[in-house]
Parts: sequence; C-alpha cells; structure tokens
Amino acid sequence: MSERGYTAITGATDGIGRALAERLAIRGEALFVHGRDRLKLARLREELLARGAYAVAFAAADLASLEETRSLARAIAETAKPLRRLVLNAGTFYPTRRETPEGFEATFAVNALSPFWLTLELACRSIYPEQILAVASMAHAERPQTDDLDLRRAYDGYRAYALSKLYLIALTFELAERLAPFGVRVNAVHPGVIGTKLLHTYWGIGGAPVDAGAGNLLSVLEQVERQGITGGYFHERLLSRAHSAAYDPRLRRELLAYIERRTGGFPCPLPSPP
Repeated sequence: MSERGYTAITGATDGIGRALAERLAIRGEALFVHGRDRLKLARLREELLARGAYAVAFAAADLASLEETRSLARAIAETAKPLRRLVLNAGTFYPTRRETPEGFEATFAVNALSPFWLTLELACRSIYPEQILAVASMAHAERPQTDDLDLRRAYDGYRAYALSKLYLIALTFELAERLAPFGVRVNAVHPGVIGTKLLHTYWGIGGAPVDAGAGNLLSVLEQVERQGITGGYFHERLLSRAHSAAYDPRLRRELLAYIERRTGGFPCPLPSPP
C-alpha cells in the first residue's frame, strides 16, 4: 500500500463503485468500502483482498438516514487512517416520492445531502482527505426549484434525480471553497452513460461497461492529484463546465440555509471560505 492512506468509496457493492474498488485493489491500495448490505460488504472485502488490496475496511449504512451517515463517518474516521481519497459514489432514483426518517425528499437526501453531510462529519473530526470526488451526472442541467426542495407540489422521478445532481454539484463547489485552506481538493464528475443497474431499471437503456465509468473516475483522481484541481466539474475525463446554476452563489446559500434549518444545525461550524 502507498503510505498515503485509504480510499473510501460509498456505494461500492455494485456498479461503478465496485469496479473502481477492484481497480484500486489490483494496485495494492488500502480501501474502505460502503454499501447497505453488510453480508455483501463482507464478501466484497474478501474478493478485494484476493485481488491484491493491501487492506480493506467496510461499514454498512443507509444514506437516506442522517444518523446512519453520521455512523458511516465515525467508521471511516476510526478505521481508514489516514484517509487519502473520498469518492462519493452512492446514488439512487425513486420513480415515486418518498421521505427519509428525517422528513427529507429521499432522492435529494441520498444524492445531495448525504455526500455533503458525510464530508462535514469527517471535517468535524479533523479528517481532511487529499481529495474528494462526487459522482454527479450530465442530467443535472435543470432549473433550480429552491421554493419547493421537498418536491411536494409535483413529483417526477427524473426531475427529482436531475435536481439532486445539480444540488450535489453546487454543494461540491461550496465544499471546494470551504476546504481549500485544509489542502482538500473537491471536484464533481459525470462518469459517462454507464450501464448500471439504475440505468437499466429506471431508464430501460444500456450504456458503457461499468469498468469504463470506473476508468473515468480513476483518470479524474489522477489528474487532480497531478494538477491540484479543485472546484471543477469533469465530463468523463475532461475538465468541463457544469450547468450555470451550479455556480450561482444564491443557490448555494439557499441550499445551506435549507439544510441548516431542516436539520437544526450543522454537525459543527462550517469552515469559512478563504
């Protein structure tokens, strides 16, 4: 293992997350893998070790729950030292509206809130990886709907997914600014149109192999490592431009205010941007 530490990957028991973990295992890296099913994670750990991973830790958590997201942060802080990379890959799609235990619209909670909250929980524990990569989607090009973030007036599964990825990118840019003084580089990536279970189930179409998506993520991680990029959006392997709304300071302020109001406060004071 490189002495530089662990790579933590959320949503690692399937799809792109699993393929990325397998690629890194072959390189002899140390990994922390997350999923919802503890038995799948235990089997994955053995498979990654057999492929050559130096060490593999894991924790199960449902990222629709802020409490379980907090527990995941504790597990990462306790077992993945030092943390080199955090890949925020877990995501979901709900064709009908659902709410989380805390009352958030579930697509927003899993795809946008939990990656942001997990990062904050780690920062509260003074865990600052060299880089954080959030897996977004080119489907994010939607007009923000901050007057109805809970999507109570009208719910459409695709629009909920697209908006959640827009908000994820906006929050990623916010974290890039706030964590810059700690040397953390934070970026978002559209991994490509990849034939994941989610794509097959809800869109009914195919895509490139999951290993291609993992290759795109790995390429971005390596580019960021070499070039020190932060606050960027990558389309597959190319540094690109996200939808203009993702850069809007007003949208970011409204998202932060909404999250703070609905949660009763952040887990610790937000790092101030430089």
